[in-house]
Amino acid sequence: MKLTVYSLFDAAASAFSQPFFMQNDGLAIRAFQDNINGTESTNITEHPDQFTLFKVASWDDSEGKFTPYDTPKSLALGVSLLNSDAPRYSDNELNKISEALEKQNRELQQLKLSINNTLAEQEAPHIKLAE
Repeated sequence: MKLTVYSLFDAAASAFSQPFFMQNDGLAIRAFQDNINGTESTNITEHPDQFTLFKVASWDDSEGKFTPYDTPKSLALGVSLLNSDAPRYSDNELNKISEALEKQNRELQQLKLSINNTLAEQEAPHIKLAE
C-alpha cells in the first residue's frame, strides 16, 4: 500500500514536525484542520498562523521505501483552516474572563448602591439608579 508522508512546518521553530502518514491530501488537510480548531490549548491552536501542512514524500510498504519529493509541497496554511465559530480561548482563559466579569459586576452593584445612598443622604429621592 502506498501512503503519503506529511509534515507541519512550524515557522517559529523554522523546522518540520515529525512526519505522519495518510492515504490522501484530503484526509491530511482534515486532520490538520481538526488540530487547528481543537479546544485544547496547544501550539497549533494558539498560533495557527505559524503552521503550514506540507506533503513531503510517499511510502511504499511493500518495498519498505520512502520516495521524497524534490521540494515539499505546501497544502494548507493553518490560519486558512480556522472555523469562524471555533472557540479561541482555553478553558482556563474562559474561567479567568468569567471571574473578571463577575468581579466587575459586583463592583458595579456596589457603586450603584453607593450612589443611591449618596443621593438619599442629599435628599434627592426622586433620583435613583436602576437596580
